[in-house]
Amino acid sequence: MSSARHRAPLLAGSGPTPWLCALGVALALTAGARANENPAKVHSLDGLLAGLRGLPGLSAHYREEKRITLLKQPLTSSGEIYFLPPAVFIRSTREPDPSVVIIDERALRVVDTGGERSVDAGAGSPLQQLMLGVRSVLAGDREKLERHYEAKFELRDGGGWRLTLKPRDPHLRKFLTQLAFEGKDLIVERLRWVEASGDSSTLFFSKVDIGVRFGAADRKRLSKLPGTSR
Repeated sequence: MSSARHRAPLLAGSGPTPWLCALGVALALTAGARANENPAKVHSLDGLLAGLRGLPGLSAHYREEKRITLLKQPLTSSGEIYFLPPAVFIRSTREPDPSVVIIDERALRVVDTGGERSVDAGAGSPLQQLMLGVRSVLAGDREKLERHYEAKFELRDGGGWRLTLKPRDPHLRKFLTQLAFEGKDLIVERLRWVEASGDSSTLFFSKVDIGVRFGAADRKRLSKLPGTSR
């Protein structure tokens, strides 16, 4: 049951989890890289986006907790996430069931023990809208970000902040209600997203490598199913 729950949204192509995971890590890792170089304070959305420009190749360990309205206990997964410039994200899940999600400008591809499937990111699709949001955040482009999302930035006690994004596209709103990022300075500490179904997920990450540089063969290597030769 756990495996089906984790795979179903990906197989249908309707679940936002893969792109949201990529977006959260992109925000968190880019902010973390800038914080290491220059621990600037964040007082506004413009200040946050200014720290997100120019993302290098990155890798990180992730842990996700997904809460489903019909279940008492959250579903958990863990593995690694990679960003290969200019626009490739790979999420390699090791537990509970091995799978790989490869996301680029054209499509979302899923590889697991059941085989391989692709979801086309056609014009106007919910997946394309998520992709546009990711790229605008990575570019630190507020105009494009607010073209696709309602963005609300709030300062919190102790120097923290909260950024809430709500999709403008009506098709995307059928799947995603909002994303909420919480952090301090240029460090994103927590990402939570709520789906239209009422299900929600929280993303945590660790073991961040902001200096990794990927070669031509790395995409093929990282796209293999964990623990197999596939």
